[in-house]
Amino acid sequence: ISSGKDGAEQMRRLTVTLSNCFAGRPFMAYHPFGEQGFFPSKQVNGHSNLMFSALVFSKDPAFEVDETRSFAEMLSQIINMYDETEQAVLRQLLVKGEDADFDLLSYITRAGMVSPDLLKSITPCSGRPLPFALNSAQMFHMMARKFPLKAKEYNAASMWFKDFCRDFINAAPLQLLAQSSCLQYSTLRMAVLLAMKIDSKGLVASNHFQEVMEKVWNASPDPDEAIQLLLTTRAARAPTAR
Repeated sequence: ISSGKDGAEQMRRLTVTLSNCFAGRPFMAYHPFGEQGFFPSKQVNGHSNLMFSALVFSKDPAFEVDETRSFAEMLSQIINMYDETEQAVLRQLLVKGEDADFDLLSYITRAGMVSPDLLKSITPCSGRPLPFALNSAQMFHMMARKFPLKAKEYNAASMWFKDFCRDFINAAPLQLLAQSSCLQYSTLRMAVLLAMKIDSKGLVASNHFQEVMEKVWNASPDPDEAIQLLLTTRAARAPTAR
């Protein structure tokens, strides 16, 4: 934020950063140089260098983030704003990730309770990003067929997750794929089935995917062992330093 040729550019950077923190909602803020500020959760003033205060405009009910509580408690306060069905889906999404019920998730996404951008943000943080992205791509693909008036929006979301899978497998070093067990058998099977079902061929057409599948067919049915064989083969072919 502090980089830039002048104060105006620095302020633009700060404005963009704050806007991202507030999920793009309109906001007003001022940045005093005083070192005392009020903590509503504790009902006391506290010392803090170069504090800022901001007012965010939202249609959602207000909630307060209390730094003395656990992260799970703060999330529960937000989730509890929804009805029981939506709460169950959101909790399942946070706990199970790619194993969540994506049929129920599509229902609350259609209702506007969950946005495509939220799922996009969750994807790289998921424990198994490829299955999560594939499930999300399939969900939006089916929603585009079911709700033609919003087909353009849902198809665009589905394409984002397909592109994520392709870019992820192309960018990830083979050593990292071996350590993370990203290409488990269930993931390989899902990728092959969805390649035709929702036209997500980018993942299965990638070099790493093709190499792993070749080893699975010819050497070992275990994807982890297949990747290790690939690494061993590459290491043997690598020129030795003199």
